[in-house]
Amino acid sequence: MEHKDDMEPKEPKKEIKKTQPKKIILATDGSMPALMATKKAVELAVLMNTSIIAVAVEEDTPQMELEKREEELAEEQYRLIHVDGLKVAEEYAKQKGVKIETRNIVDGPIVGAILDVAKHEETAMIVLGNSGRSGWEKLSLGSVAESMVNHSTFPVLVTKVTTDGYEEDIRYLDDILSIAKSFPAEVKKAVEKVLEAPDIKGRLRFSLKYLALFLVPYFGLAGVNSLYKDFAMTEVFAGLSVAVVGAFLLYPIAWTLGLAFNKAYESKYEA
Repeated sequence: MEHKDDMEPKEPKKEIKKTQPKKIILATDGSMPALMATKKAVELAVLMNTSIIAVAVEEDTPQMELEKREEELAEEQYRLIHVDGLKVAEEYAKQKGVKIETRNIVDGPIVGAILDVAKHEETAMIVLGNSGRSGWEKLSLGSVAESMVNHSTFPVLVTKVTTDGYEEDIRYLDDILSIAKSFPAEVKKAVEKVLEAPDIKGRLRFSLKYLALFLVPYFGLAGVNSLYKDFAMTEVFAGLSVAVVGAFLLYPIAWTLGLAFNKAYESKYEA
């Protein structure tokens, strides 16, 4: 005798699709804070059983040569270490058994480029250090890191290296620092030139000469307005006084001196 249960059609078993774990996006620039972020990203990847996409962005912003050189020196002093962030991340992840993919983006902006990578991947979170390497404002927490937190739709983890706990940070980073020594970043020619012959005083004197050329008519007009008020209020034409006409003339003077300074500076120091 057949049982009722045997006569009812059985539903086919549904196949359970295995979903790939979401990836960690690591932003690195080869600085000490970036190494801290790299180590933390690898530790999280191990815990989450996932992989990493390490991203380095070379931001290309128009700057004068002197600005570039001074910026490079300032960042070298701040970061204390300058390594190839992608190669260090790749080697460190490999030693810890974490799968990693590296991407070097030639042109920024930094935040936009990193977020673009995150949007086109199955992203779990973005990990980065508390400083960047492109510009004076990025030497403090609040530029790249803050902008990333404000604009990202993904969780963002910002690691921090502080001067107060610097020795403790060094001990924590001991294993990745030993790897970093094997991957020094290429020193830019601009930095080498400054180290060889910065001539900062000469550049400052050169700049002050052009500033003085503008200050002479500026303070001259101010003196006329203060000491010779009746003359300053004398009407020249169309109801305009000497003081007003003088003030208007300061604009073309400043514009002309600015153009002359840029041309002379490039010819003297950037040729």
